[in-house]
Amino acid sequence: MRPIAITGTTEVEVAVARVRRADFIISVRTRGTLKSAHSIVLAAPQVPGLRIVHLMDNGRPVKKGDVVVEFDAAQQEQNVIERTSSVRSADGDIEQLKATQVMNGEGDAMDKMDAEYGVERARLDASKPKCSRWWMAPRTVFRLGLWRARCSGSRP
Repeated sequence: MRPIAITGTTEVEVAVARVRRADFIISVRTRGTLKSAHSIVLAAPQVPGLRIVHLMDNGRPVKKGDVVVEFDAAQQEQNVIERTSSVRSADGDIEQLKATQVMNGEGDAMDKMDAEYGVERARLDASKPKCSRWWMAPRTVFRLGLWRARCSGSRP
């Protein structure tokens, strides 16, 4: 049915249709590349055995404070515990080496004092009056040479 509008002296046909409420959809088919106005590349930490617990949907807008990706914390906590115990073990080894060096230094000082005592004793023995036994004199001089060599670190 087409209503007829009368204007002055002429008749004009006007097209009409029934109206109803609905979504207005425009569909455009084309080829090309869509680019985001603003995008940021996220990189995961380089940690072995990293597992993702939650990942935000791809293409979803992100606001400040949104969790984009959540990793499994249990494995990372285990790694921290292992590394902490390794560090403590290394610290203990260092302390033990320091104590060993102190003991070795004290032992060296004791050996030095013993050698100096032996040199002094040999000097005193050499300064005693000559004895009647002819084989004692060369022995005392030889001992003095050994003690001096031991103190200086060289061989007689």
